Amino acid sequence: MEGQPKTAVKAARHDTVATLFADGLFGASVIAGVARLDLFADHFDPGVGGMQPTIVGRLVMPAEKLDGFVRGLGELVSRLQSEKKPKA
Repeated sequence: MEGQPKTAVKAARHDTVATLFADGLFGASVIAGVARLDLFADHFDPGVGGMQPTIVGRLVMPAEKLDGFVRGLGELVSRLQSEKKPKA
């Protein structure tokens, strides 16, 4: 197969995008046109002997993009709810 160009195939060895697990939204704010969404996960706190919300990350985006982001989440929730409904 001389003369044929070789195609380089790269296999990703790890995901270069940070993965974050969250149980919910702890709080949100908009300051100077920037939306900040604080995400939490429930962690065991031996001091209280139970689960406590712990902030695990913050999503930051331009406030003008927040509406589209929320719409996308709403579409995802609607799709999940329709998948849960029993088929008639």
